[in-house]
Amino acid sequence: MPRGKPANRDELREIVRQFRPDKIYHGRRIKMKKIIAVLLVSLIVVMSVSAGGARGGEYPTRDFRVIVPFAVGGGTDLTARGFLRYAETHTNRRFLVTNITGAGGWAGWRQSAAEPADGYNLVLLTINVFINPDESVTFRDFIPLATLSRFPTVFAVPANSEMRTIADFVRIARANPGTLRVAVGGLVNDIDHQSAMKFAAMEDLQLNYVPFGGGAESIAAALGGNVDVVVVNTPEVAGREDMRVLAVWSEERIASMPDVPTMREEGYDIVVSRFRALGVPRGTPDHAVRYLVELFRTTAAMPEWLTHANFINAEPDYLDDVDSVTYMELMSILTREAAGM
Repeated sequence: MPRGKPANRDELREIVRQFRPDKIYHGRRIKMKKIIAVLLVSLIVVMSVSAGGARGGEYPTRDFRVIVPFAVGGGTDLTARGFLRYAETHTNRRFLVTNITGAGGWAGWRQSAAEPADGYNLVLLTINVFINPDESVTFRDFIPLATLSRFPTVFAVPANSEMRTIADFVRIARANPGTLRVAVGGLVNDIDHQSAMKFAAMEDLQLNYVPFGGGAESIAAALGGNVDVVVVNTPEVAGREDMRVLAVWSEERIASMPDVPTMREEGYDIVVSRFRALGVPRGTPDHAVRYLVELFRTTAAMPEWLTHANFINAEPDYLDDVDSVTYMELMSILTREAAGM
């Protein structure tokens, strides 16, 4: 799909087709009856938003607050701040970002769900929003407004590491059981953590997993010698001279790292796709939802945003609110099955 362009219905059907029963993702099959259920839920969600309250008077009348549930300076934070800076050029209000980290993103999402659904509280959503062990808040407590980017995860090491390939990773880990330190997300059921453990199980490796609040913290720890390998997103390491990517967890090689093999090329059936999206708490008035959806649609098509997004390796890949609902319903099935939930 061309970057920065809204997904048309044919492209959306292609997303659905990729989750057909005979295809395996993360080693698990997705049953067609679940896909039908997803589409019905998506329709209900979209209809409930469209049938929301009447249009308000003057809106917006004050600045917005945006919760980013990951650390300052990481790929998620930079993507959110960059996009919102360009969105501000189309409105007379500011988007004030607050970073609330912890529990793999759930410290921020729980806080966001507790905020007033008044049209002035937004939140940045990622794939971890599908995995909440206590179920006190779920991803359906939020209304997606726009998906900003989609991208795979990687195994990466400092550039001065003796590990240059996945084979090196396996060799060193096998020779030093339980000592190789791998930085992962802060949630035990984080999809990256689960996939890293799946990789370790394939090779009967004993790894020491170290949780961090975001990619920026993980990379800083690696460069400081506190961990040996990081599990992070492609935007966080693409173009960095101080980090070396061993493999990407994608179906095919990616444009920003054409020389880096996929995990499948290395013999491991591990594919993990992540996303970053903006949303609001469920119950936000319809006039506010429509305003923000159109504002973000305009922002996503701005050449200035796309140039900046590519500069910070944000992997821009826009989906509007309707397509985001369907995409997230599908990804929720995939993610929870991969995590064994």
